[in-house]
Amino acid sequence: MPTIHRSDGMIFLPEQAAEYEKKRALVAQAPQMELFVMDERSAIDWLIDFLKKRPSTYQELHPEFILNSVLDGKNMRLGQN
Repeated sequence: MPTIHRSDGMIFLPEQAAEYEKKRALVAQAPQMELFVMDERSAIDWLIDFLKKRPSTYQELHPEFILNSVLDGKNMRLGQN
C-alpha cells in the first residue's frame, strides 16, 4: 500500500503531495474564510469547518447555521443565483 501524506486537511499520494506543496508555495496566503454565511460557497465552507470541529446531527447543526447566516429566505436561497 502506498504511503499517504496529509496536508491542509487533505490526503495525497507522494507524487501528489510534492506537486501540491509546489503550487501551495506559489500562493502567498490561503483565502480567509467568511465570517458569516453569505452564499453557497461560504455555506459549504462553514459546514465543513463546523463538522470538523464538532460532528453533529442536522438538529444540532441547524440552529448554529441560522445564527451564522445572513440569508433571509426571501431574496436569496442557497444553490440559487
